Amino acid sequence: MDMLQLFYRRMYIHLYPWIKIGLEEVHVKRVTHNYNKFWGVIRPNFKSTTTMNNPTIVGTYWGNMTDITFRPVVIINNPETVEKVRFAVWTTGDQSDLKWYDANYNGIGGYFKDIDFVDFANKLYICHVYVYGYNGSVQSVEMERLDNYDYSKPSIRGVYWGNATDTTFRPVVAISNPTSIKSVRFAVWSTSDQRDLKWYDANYNGAGDYFKDIEYSSFVSQHYFCHIYIYGNDGSTQAIALNDFDTYNAEGNFETATGGVGCISIRGWAFDRSNKNESVYIHCYAKDSAGKATLIGITLANLERPDVNNAYSVGNNHGFSEKFITSLSGTYTIEASAMNIGGGKDVTFLGTKTVTITQPTIYFDSCGGNECEPRNVINMEHYGVLPNPSRSGYIFLMVGIQKKKMEKKLRKMILLC
Repeated sequence: MDMLQLFYRRMYIHLYPWIKIGLEEVHVKRVTHNYNKFWGVIRPNFKSTTTMNNPTIVGTYWGNMTDITFRPVVIINNPETVEKVRFAVWTTGDQSDLKWYDANYNGIGGYFKDIDFVDFANKLYICHVYVYGYNGSVQSVEMERLDNYDYSKPSIRGVYWGNATDTTFRPVVAISNPTSIKSVRFAVWSTSDQRDLKWYDANYNGAGDYFKDIEYSSFVSQHYFCHIYIYGNDGSTQAIALNDFDTYNAEGNFETATGGVGCISIRGWAFDRSNKNESVYIHCYAKDSAGKATLIGITLANLERPDVNNAYSVGNNHGFSEKFITSLSGTYTIEASAMNIGGGKDVTFLGTKTVTITQPTIYFDSCGGNECEPRNVINMEHYGVLPNPSRSGYIFLMVGIQKKKMEKKLRKMILLC
C-alpha cells in the first residue's frame, strides 16, 4: 500500500461522520464491521461493491389476506443491498392511527408483513413502504390503497331496549351484515319539542349489535324517545324508531286507615304519569307484630279527587276509599302500595297506618213460641237474626246441625262497619 492510499484510509477513519438529513431513520451510515488491527492502524472491513448499490424496487402489491390480517409486499431486485424494509400504515386523515411495522423477508427478494385489520380505525388502508439500503439510501413508495369495506346494504335484524341500570338505559340495533356498516347513531329526546335532543355514536359488541348506554339524567323528563340511524358503506341511510318508554313510578298518598268490627277502611289517592287516564291498583296488607303480612284486599284508585288534579294536573279520578272485611283481630300495621303501570319500578310503597280490629260476638239460641217465628225477626237470607239488647253481639236463631254448618258462613255475611 503506497503512502497516498494509507493517507486516505486514515482520513476515512477519523473524519467520516454520521449524517442526519431531517428524518429520524433516513441517514447515510458509516459501513464498518469487524474492526481489526492492520499495521498498527484500525481499519474497516468494507462490504462488497455490490452491497453498496441502491436497492432496486421492482414493485409493490397486496398479498394474501385472511379474515383478520392483510399483507403489504415489496419486491427488491437486489436484496443483498437492503438493510431493512418498514411499512407505515394508517387509515385516518390525520394519521392518528399511524403504525410502523418491520418487514419479514421471504428469502427470494420479497419483503412483507401480516397486519391485523383491527389495529386501525377505518377500513381504507394507506401504506407507504420504506426501503433502507446498506449504502445509507432510503427509498419510499406509496402503495395502492387497500379498500376493505363491505358495500352491501346493511340488513337490520331488529331493534330493542337492552339491559338498563338505575342510572342508564340502552338502545340496541342488531345488524345481519355488520361489515357493511359505516356508523350507527342514536337520536334521543324526552320532550315533545325535542329541545333536549342528543346524538350518540353507537358502540359495537363484535357480534352484530350496536348499542349505547345513556344516562337518564341527561334529559328533562322521564319519557324517552329514540330514533336509530344506520349509515352503510354503500352510502345508504336507514332510520328506525324504537318504542318510547318511561321510568315514571306510581305516585300517591295513603291518607287514613280505620279499624272496625271485622273490617278495615282505607282512603287516599294514587296515579302513574305513564298513563294519566288509567287507574292504579292499590294493594292493602295487614302486618302483625311478628312481621307476617296478610293481604286484606285490592281496590282501584278511580274515585273523584279534584284536589289531586289541581295539584298534579293528572285528571280528577285518582282517589280510593274502600272497606275490606277481615277475620283478623287485634292491632295491625296497615300497608298500602300502588302498582306501577309504565316502565318504572313495579310497586310504589305509599305508607303505613296502625289500626285495631275487633270481631263480633255471635250467640246461637234455640227458642219456642210465636215470638221466635221468622216473621217477628230481621231476616238475612232466610236465616233469622236480630240484635240482642242484653248482649254485645247478635243472636242467630238456629239449632243443631244448622248451627254447625252456618256459623262460619254467617260471620262473613254480617257487615258490621
